[in-house]
Amino acid sequence: MSAESVQQAFAAAEKDLREGRQRQAEQRLQELAATQPPFAPACFRLAMLAFRRGDANSSLSLLDDATAAEPNVAAYRYRLAFVQQHLGMNEKAADNFAHTARLDPENVSAMLKAGMLYTARGQAEAGAELLQRAVLTEPALDQAATNTKMTPAARQEIGSALQALNKHYKRMNQQVLDELAGKYPAKERDRFERAMRILYREEKAEYNHPMQRPEFILFPGMQAMPWFEREKFDWVSRVEAAYDDIRGELDALLEEQAEFTPYIAANVEGTDHSKTRAGTDFSSLLGSQAWTSFHMFKAGVISENYKRCPKTMAVMESLPYPEAEDYMPEIFFSRLQPGGHIIPHYGQMNFRLTIHLGLIIPDGCGIRVGEETRHWETGKILAFDDSFEHEAWNRGDHERIVLIFEAWHPDIRQAEIDGLQMFFRKRAEWLRRCQPGSESASKENENGTD
Repeated sequence: MSAESVQQAFAAAEKDLREGRQRQAEQRLQELAATQPPFAPACFRLAMLAFRRGDANSSLSLLDDATAAEPNVAAYRYRLAFVQQHLGMNEKAADNFAHTARLDPENVSAMLKAGMLYTARGQAEAGAELLQRAVLTEPALDQAATNTKMTPAARQEIGSALQALNKHYKRMNQQVLDELAGKYPAKERDRFERAMRILYREEKAEYNHPMQRPEFILFPGMQAMPWFEREKFDWVSRVEAAYDDIRGELDALLEEQAEFTPYIAANVEGTDHSKTRAGTDFSSLLGSQAWTSFHMFKAGVISENYKRCPKTMAVMESLPYPEAEDYMPEIFFSRLQPGGHIIPHYGQMNFRLTIHLGLIIPDGCGIRVGEETRHWETGKILAFDDSFEHEAWNRGDHERIVLIFEAWHPDIRQAEIDGLQMFFRKRAEWLRRCQPGSESASKENENGTD
């Protein structure tokens, strides 16, 4: 049969199926499947029909033919893996689900199924990598396990996957704890170890203050107060003395109409940046020009913007600011337009403080941390623990701009800094390895064991 007649026969079979002539449709499809090489779409359609009537073995044979004829069609490969799993052929199913994920990097279901099957057969790291890719591809999976709109089976599958991934993080974190134990006595490590047990839900969180709820990492026993007075830090006068230089660079940016981007980034490819871990809804500020920023450092990564602010960066680099790979520091100009309101929310952790230097401060601006409201002053520092509930507003008649950076909590120990930096370094290396679209270690581990 010519290619054109094959396509015409397949279209006729599809029409027969739509109009309820299944016997006639199957006869056409079988003729197409018998060609050399087999016509893969016909094999696939027959495989689906066979599985529906309970003939999984025939479905498997037809899917083998379809994938042999067209090995790079993700839908064929996924269905082959599905039937293999149904028949208990878990080794082959795992490899074919992983193969599907390489062919279709958006196929979260294939990643989850491959990850769990690899984990079950003893390839814990390859399994965790696929599960992590699934979460990075679809961040909403974190909430899906409790989403009552999903079927119980889907919730259970996602819940099991998240538990397996959590076990990997615990194994990874144990390496940090072991390394730290070789450097510091137990009394220097106790808070860090407890913080990690709380993070992995091995210990119940005991908050240091009723209005403090860090969304990511809680260090128990660390001094908890919403505001920290300037006398706590020996570098405050150095930063305030540089006000004119910092303000001059800000004025130049404003004169050049430099781009300040929305602090809450607009959704990209379905990713929702408007919800925090604790469920705070920032959708009113999503992609909004009401609250914008000009970052020199973001999530520990230096921006090209720093070249436009050399004097500001020189001051910042003279400070003992927190550093952790792909996480800290954050250094940026924060702009809040008249009428802007940053809703009450919590920060990520309580081991570092947020610092503001007032630059352009109209009347009518304020910031509440915990139960106390303070007001920015031009050229003056405010220091607070953003793991307390906090909010800010601009009820003035022009924009408010502050320089924001970070400082370690005054109580933090060197052992804790070392532990955090090791923790974030391992986390960053792992997440880079698992980024969607990168080459998967699971391919190397197919048909093997860790």
